[in-house]
Amino acid sequence: PGMSNVIRAMAAPQDVTWGAQVSGIEGVPGAWRLRMADGLSTDEFDRVVVAVPAEQAAVLLLQPAPTLAAKAGSVRSAPCWAVMLGYAASTGLTAYALEPDAGPIAWAARNSSKPGRTGAETWVLHASADWSTEHLEAAPEQVSEALTGAFRKLTGVGAPDLAMAHRWRFARVIEPLGQAFQYDRALGLATCGDWHLGARVEAAWTSGHLLAAELLR
Repeated sequence: PGMSNVIRAMAAPQDVTWGAQVSGIEGVPGAWRLRMADGLSTDEFDRVVVAVPAEQAAVLLLQPAPTLAAKAGSVRSAPCWAVMLGYAASTGLTAYALEPDAGPIAWAARNSSKPGRTGAETWVLHASADWSTEHLEAAPEQVSEALTGAFRKLTGVGAPDLAMAHRWRFARVIEPLGQAFQYDRALGLATCGDWHLGARVEAAWTSGHLLAAELLR
């Protein structure tokens, strides 16, 4: 019933820190530390896997692994503005997803139709890459208003009871790396993620799965 349920269940037996921003990787092979945005550092790790968007991986790996950083830096991603709409009453729409041929919305899905969801009807709207790029620095309120208006025009539904916008700056891979993962065994540093293979969730899974097999070999 939630997008993070699978990961949270898998992480339950592990020592996981949630919601912490890593600003750098420092140390030496076999004794890496993660520097946090608040200035604190973690304990030492034998190996570090960087599983974030390519543009962010390139920054984190620039000092400890410039070769890995350079390859990550060659990848291009497009942004995506997303808006969540909530309706207290049914909209009357029967479709589960919409893919308009034109306009700012590239894709819309009835989020409340996913298994285990109850309560109000909700829709998630994804803006096109071109529209998101053009409005990259727009205020969330402006984006919410624009995409909500486009959705209403497309479907004929009324105004939502709730509308929230969120920006993914590195949402969709345009030019993937073309290899499943990166791993410098001597350094003990690796990268994985969808940006290695393509803009699909199965690309992210494949990348992580193959890297894990290599780490365990």
